[in-house]
Amino acid sequence: MRLVLAGASSDAPRDRYVSIDAVLLHNGGPGTATVKRIHRPGTSLSIRVPDLPVTLSTNHPYERVQVRLAPRDCVLATEWTPSARPLTVSWEDERGHSRSGTGGDHDAHLELFLIRHMSAVCGDPSEK
Repeated sequence: MRLVLAGASSDAPRDRYVSIDAVLLHNGGPGTATVKRIHRPGTSLSIRVPDLPVTLSTNHPYERVQVRLAPRDCVLATEWTPSARPLTVSWEDERGHSRSGTGGDHDAHLELFLIRHMSAVCGDPSEK
């Protein structure tokens, strides 16, 4: 299972949630995979993916989803670096076995956008 983050936008400079256009990709193996959750360990971010669950297979190898991120703990969120601490994708295979892996491939532009968004929303957390 692979998660690719494509582009992001927020409605206003201080909007807590940023919307990210993303694509879930099936790994090409046999059977189906039902993606149940996209998350991060810890309390740094609030992550919402209203399109889940999504079932993928070799006949339906990808699905576009909206991932919405917001800081939950501003100190931790402003320290978050997406490439160093990727998101976690959790899914269930056709046998009902739970699986998980890291995900969130993205380019440098999106990395900077997400870091700047968390900083703009939280301000300087050491002053709070």
